[in-house]
Amino acid sequence: MKRRVSGQTVTIKDVALTAGVSVATVSYVLTGNRRVKESTRERIQAAMRRLGYRRNRVAGALRARRTYTLGLLVPDITNPYFPDLVQGAERAAAEKGYGVLLCDSRMDWDWTRRYIEFMLEHRVEGISLAQGVTAEIARLLEQARVPTCLCSTQAPDFSCSSVEIDFCAGMRQALEHLFHLGHRLIGCVGTRLEYNCPRLHSFLKVMAEFGLPAEKFQLIETELLQPQDAEGIVQQLRSSPRPPTALVGANDILSLEIISVARQAGLKVPEDLSVIGTDDILLASRSSPALSTLAFPRFEMGATAIRVLLEYPTKGPQHVVFTPNLVVRQSSGPAPKK
Repeated sequence: MKRRVSGQTVTIKDVALTAGVSVATVSYVLTGNRRVKESTRERIQAAMRRLGYRRNRVAGALRARRTYTLGLLVPDITNPYFPDLVQGAERAAAEKGYGVLLCDSRMDWDWTRRYIEFMLEHRVEGISLAQGVTAEIARLLEQARVPTCLCSTQAPDFSCSSVEIDFCAGMRQALEHLFHLGHRLIGCVGTRLEYNCPRLHSFLKVMAEFGLPAEKFQLIETELLQPQDAEGIVQQLRSSPRPPTALVGANDILSLEIISVARQAGLKVPEDLSVIGTDDILLASRSSPALSTLAFPRFEMGATAIRVLLEYPTKGPQHVVFTPNLVVRQSSGPAPKK
């Protein structure tokens, strides 16, 4: 074989010549469009390695008018909740020959819009958002006519897929656990009711099922469920005429911060206040006391979001619901004796 000049691009024809097969056969191996004998596949792959061949996906995308790229938008990549979800999405995409364009919206609506525009400019074939959307963002996605999946959040009023958590099922497990421990005055931490917060709405529904309608002071509303909300939450608890003996609903990071602030205020966990979080991040089991929490299958959720995006052309919007599981640890204990 004639030696190639240094820096000269190795082509699919060079691979075919080296492997002793047709260009079409090499193409089949690259795209997976047709079955190829395993011995032939191995010979072609060996030729690729020997020649240093790399597939030109840009050229292929231009020819096929496809990018084999999906967009994934998360609200805060520093939150330990999201790495598992991102890994699940990337693994599922890679198995189908796709790459993932990951963006962090910083929990900012302007950045959310900018990154969605960025993804659309790069002709992604689908977008998954692990956060809520405004009416403006929903209109932008609908007008773009790109397959969309909301992951971890409730679907808005437009035709998109969703991968959601059954908060009612999780809240029922948490409240049954607390009722068994003797708690009757329980607070729920969530975003604002007018934001259609699934935590608060599921809490109200399940409390009503048990014949214990919640009073207003039991609903502790925040803007974004951030750690900095912990001080205000503890202050609200202490100033309440009937302080709840248990809290549910906050994500694990906020729940751990609530425990820290409560301790500084002289409250013992769980002797004075039981706390149940949501997510089951690694820190939940490493904290002291270890945090009782609702475990979300984040890896599977990320992978499922990619699957429904890729299936959209044939199946249309799909709605998949996961049920969380209560993991009981040391942060939830018997209700204080009066």
